[in-house]
Amino acid sequence: MNIDRVAVAVVVLMMVASLVWPIYPSEQLLQHIPTLPALVALAVIIDRKVLSRPAWWALLLFFILHVIGARYIYSFVPYDEIARDVSGRTMGWRRNHYDRFVHLAFGLLLVLPIAELAARHGRMPHTWTVLFAVSAVLALSALYESFEWALAVWLSPEYAKSYNGQ
Repeated sequence: MNIDRVAVAVVVLMMVASLVWPIYPSEQLLQHIPTLPALVALAVIIDRKVLSRPAWWALLLFFILHVIGARYIYSFVPYDEIARDVSGRTMGWRRNHYDRFVHLAFGLLLVLPIAELAARHGRMPHTWTVLFAVSAVLALSALYESFEWALAVWLSPEYAKSYNGQ
């Protein structure tokens, strides 16, 4: 049994389970439009060993965070309620910061896989692979934020507001 295959299967099952009795059906489907192709791509390349195990698990951890965020469309992830149930205390914030947390996680968790791919396929020195990876993460983040903005302009205001986590 390949632990990496099992991990991808678990993330796919989490995504499918998150779609059962959706809280925000339309918005949640929008969140998963890029998720499914990315998970399929991971399943296809799993045996090629293009990434180290830490890089692989960093990607999967990001997808787990994303699936949780997509379930509640990021704006309504009940982490404050969970903290209250577990510890008896809340964060006390007025705004839900889960989307900001996942943005940070995106940057931190994707640097290693991108650096490894750049080192393998770009044949760059280590310093350049790290610089390239950070630049790529920043570029991908800007591209995704531009996509979100365009979606907000194109869709009806209630969808856009929910999708953007406002």
